[in-house]
Amino acid sequence: MPSTYRAFYVATFAVQPGKTKEAVAWFTDAVGIWSRLPGVLSVTVYTAQFSLGPDHGIEVWCEIENYSALDRWDELTGEIQAEWV
Repeated sequence: MPSTYRAFYVATFAVQPGKTKEAVAWFTDAVGIWSRLPGVLSVTVYTAQFSLGPDHGIEVWCEIENYSALDRWDELTGEIQAEWV
């Protein structure tokens, strides 16, 4: 029977002052990589606006099938591992 809960992996990042343009370019590439990881159902990026939100500034939420996806990430090899690292 499928589970009734949703599981997420959340990564947080801080953007250095004056590096917003570079951060946006990096996240555009990174979302493509995250979405190709095994077990990922969706990827959403949130950012604090108007100084309302956490100090780290950016959160990447990956909805995953279940927590065994994290084990599969550890076993990555080949091209996607090179892109990720």
